[in-house]
Amino acid sequence: MPKTRASLLVIAATLITVATLFLLPFTPRIAVHTTVIQTGDLIRSTLLEGVVCYENEQPCVALKAGKVARIYVKEGQRVKQGDLLFSMDTTAEEAALAAVISACNQQAQTGLNGLEQLAAVASSQTSLALKEKLAELESSIALAQIRAETDGVVGGVYAKEGELVGQMTLLGDVHGTRKAIAAAGRASELVGVTHGAFAVLQAASGEANGLATVAALGAPAINDATAQTMQTVSLLPTDQAALSDAAIGDRMMVELICESTADVALIPIAAVDAQERVWVIENGHATPVSVDVTHRNDEYVAVSKEWAEKRIVLLPSARQLYADCAVKEASN
Repeated sequence: MPKTRASLLVIAATLITVATLFLLPFTPRIAVHTTVIQTGDLIRSTLLEGVVCYENEQPCVALKAGKVARIYVKEGQRVKQGDLLFSMDTTAEEAALAAVISACNQQAQTGLNGLEQLAAVASSQTSLALKEKLAELESSIALAQIRAETDGVVGGVYAKEGELVGQMTLLGDVHGTRKAIAAAGRASELVGVTHGAFAVLQAASGEANGLATVAALGAPAINDATAQTMQTVSLLPTDQAALSDAAIGDRMMVELICESTADVALIPIAAVDAQERVWVIENGHATPVSVDVTHRNDEYVAVSKEWAEKRIVLLPSARQLYADCAVKEASN
């Protein structure tokens, strides 16, 4: 009897255990594709369309309408920084300047005794106005003298002496002796680009044309036609021989390196969900962890090396995954 009773107790316990297993909620493992985070270098680049030009191109423009008084250079002439290239007629300004200087001299030579001291106080505002007019005329005359901004060669002379021209008329241009590349791109894509950044040049035919470095970056400006904020880039080839066969005006593609970060953990873009999280797998369970996606290119996000060798979910689905869910490797 005791044996029978013990057997019944064992059977009852077994039945209770089996029933409990059936009654407990069953959580299936979610099938996911995974990858292990590797380390490497992150390179972010952008493709720009450029044109072959001369370095340091300086357009010489008339800053106000008037008559071209003198042209001091001719096409192909070498000039040095500060050399006078063109001058606009300033006859009226010079006459007004002489009159102002004469008036200033007269005031300076007038005796200041007795009642004249009271007159001097009364005329102080007039004296100040004369000085302001003097500065204005001197500035106007200086702006009419167009000088070379850097050493270079006169590329062209487009005006004639005595010709009447409008404001901002192109009178000529000066350029450097080396060939360069002028390009432009969206300012948002050029964030992080600095002087000296590298670029890969490619001719319109598809042939590689060597490397170049950023020589200058223009200020961002809104393009009226597209309403996009654009930025100009001037590049110099590391080897001038690379552009020896290129003619001024030839088109060229430029792959500009915007950012280069060495020895970082690289998370595939396909592993980052819409909430900028990565699902890290540990002990068969997936947990979402936020990541900073600031440093990225079209394929990877660069993060701290502490992420290296972690296993993560590829193509995470917000409808499928939840915190600490059980996962397994998908079969295909």
